[in-house]
Amino acid sequence: MSTTDWIVVAGLIVGGIVLGSLISRIVYRLLSNERRPEAIVSSASAFASLVFWAFVVAGLVGALGVIRPESLDQMSSDIVDFVPRVIGAVILLIGARVVAEFATTAMGPMLGRAPTSVQRQVLMVVNAAILGVGALLAVNQLGIDTTIVNIAVAALLFSLALSFALLVGLGGRGVAAEVASGRAVRRIVSVGDTIEAGSMTGVVTAVHPTMIEVLDDDGRIELVAPSTLLSKGLRIQRAD
Repeated sequence: MSTTDWIVVAGLIVGGIVLGSLISRIVYRLLSNERRPEAIVSSASAFASLVFWAFVVAGLVGALGVIRPESLDQMSSDIVDFVPRVIGAVILLIGARVVAEFATTAMGPMLGRAPTSVQRQVLMVVNAAILGVGALLAVNQLGIDTTIVNIAVAALLFSLALSFALLVGLGGRGVAAEVASGRAVRRIVSVGDTIEAGSMTGVVTAVHPTMIEVLDDDGRIELVAPSTLLSKGLRIQRAD
């Protein structure tokens, strides 16, 4: 190879990296706009990374064509066979991300009465499970040995079982503590009482096992955990 050929090879490689960096930043800015749906915003980084590596690969392929042109003959047929698999895998990953976003958003209201720590743990497990299944399907789409996929599935199921066990052990303990605090508060607080705890003041409108509804001075309903009332020094003014 001549010096000119090596310069062309270097230019193709560097050009792929530079163009990939510039265009991936443009793609990221376009997709991460606050006006776009949350699912697209959260996937902006993945799209930008895909664009960057696509340009890097294109530069490397061009450099290989200069160094050894005959190698591109076999590569072209391999790429034709492999690209649809890659596209399918990317679609599966993006779809899993979107489904995970919708699932965690939909489950939020259902967990409204649970302690914040329990809500966060449940949503994290659900999100990880959906993304894990999407990743395994993507790996299978790429044609990787089924044995590896089966091992990955077993590892994922084990991780989920362990996560739920920890959730029950740690999160359940928090729920039990709130229930115990709720029993204590229900004995001394009734609907219509004016209560004060720390900087919060309001009228009790409902008493639940793990939550107290309080109408504050601005006319808003606040959900307060019984343990919070007890820890901040609860003061009560009985209703007439």
